[in-house]
Amino acid sequence: MRELGEWCVNDLRERDWEGDQELVAALTVSLRTGTATLLRSLPVDLDELADVLEGDAAAGGGRIDLHTGEVWPAAVFEIEIESEEEGEAEDLNDGERWRWVVSEGSRAGYRDMELFVAGVAEPDLADRMARTLEGQGPFRRFRAH
Repeated sequence: MRELGEWCVNDLRERDWEGDQELVAALTVSLRTGTATLLRSLPVDLDELADVLEGDAAAGGGRIDLHTGEVWPAAVFEIEIESEEEGEAEDLNDGERWRWVVSEGSRAGYRDMELFVAGVAEPDLADRMARTLEGQGPFRRFRAH
């Protein structure tokens, strides 16, 4: 029976139809040849995601389109809800299409950068990096280094 199950898993991987990866995960667990994974790869622009995560915690946030990987700030949806009909706005609650992202604000990210700079052993480099944290736009300048 185990050989038949392994053959099915290999066949499903080669076929790669919609839903086959989920079947492979379930069969693999039942055959005790691996662990289930319900995660799938999704290309997301990390700079856009960072902007949403580091936004204003009170008014920020956004959504990730789970079909395309596009990151949308919450403000885009607020404008769309006001201008679209009710039926189309309900699609925003589709958990299979959209993943809500909560803004954490920039304080934790800024603290991470400070801790990173404090751990840099080379004094000249640490000094240059510390200067990128001064004034407005430290995240953009820090990423450039």
